[in-house]
Amino acid sequence: MPAQLKRTIAELEARIIEQDSLIAGQNERIKNLSQKLQQKKEELHAIEKMSSKPGQGLDEALEDLKKEKLEKTNKNMEALI
Repeated sequence: MPAQLKRTIAELEARIIEQDSLIAGQNERIKNLSQKLQQKKEELHAIEKMSSKPGQGLDEALEDLKKEKLEKTNKNMEALI
């Protein structure tokens, strides 16, 4: 009986490891999708900003967006340091 319990425990541990691996992969995909969503939100923000400034083209609006994003990233990095 103890040998069977050891096998059962080993099988359960293996399944847990497999599930942990699957969850880690799902988490990575979720992070990637979240980053893509954030990028799309930023692009939408740039387009909305462009519409509020009729003379500004999409390229300029996207450049402004990149600048804002870099400034935000810099602030976050400064806060971490």
